[in-house]
Amino acid sequence: MKKAAYWGMALCTSIAAVFAASAADQYALRDDTPETGSNIVRTLVMWPVPVDASYEELTPQQRGVVRADYVTLAADDEPPYPAYGMTPVLREIGNLRRAWVDAGTVHIAVRVDASGRPIGAAVLKAPDEKIARAITFTLMHTRYKPARCHGAPCEADYSFRYDMMQRNPQQFIVDWNPVLWAERKIPGM
Repeated sequence: MKKAAYWGMALCTSIAAVFAASAADQYALRDDTPETGSNIVRTLVMWPVPVDASYEELTPQQRGVVRADYVTLAADDEPPYPAYGMTPVLREIGNLRRAWVDAGTVHIAVRVDASGRPIGAAVLKAPDEKIARAITFTLMHTRYKPARCHGAPCEADYSFRYDMMQRNPQQFIVDWNPVLWAERKIPGM
C-alpha cells in the first residue's frame, strides 16, 4: 500500500511540474463568467506576456518576447503596442475561437502613427476572410503606445500574430486507468 501511494504521489507531482513549466511560458485570459452548469471559468486564450500589462509594465524579458517579432529594431527602439495591454484584442480572439476552432494562423500588420492611432492594416496571413476582418476591426479600434525610434515617437507597424489552432495547456486528458488507484495487494510486496 505504501509503494502504491508513493507512486501515486510521484505521478501527481510530475504532472504538476509539467503543467507549471508550460504555464510559466504563457499567460491566460479567462472568460468573464463560467459556462452554464459549471463554476469553472474557462481560459479563452494564452499569450506569451501578461495580457493586461502595458508595454511599460512588462519586464525586460517580456519586452524581449514582444520585440522578437521585429527584425529591424535598433537596441534603443520600441515597437508599437496596445496602450492598455492585449486584453481587448485577445477577448475578441477568444470569442472567435468559439466559432472557428482549429482555424489556423492569423498575422496582421497595423500601421500606427506617432500619436498611437492606427492608420491602416495589412492582412499577411489568415485562414478565413471573416476571421481576418473581425481581428482587423478589433486591431483598428485599439489605441496604441506609439513606436519609439531613437527615443522619439515615430510611425511604425504593430505585428499581431496568433495561432488559432493553439491548444490551451490547462485543458488536457490524462489516459490512466482508475483501477491503479484502488487499494489492492501487489504480489510479492
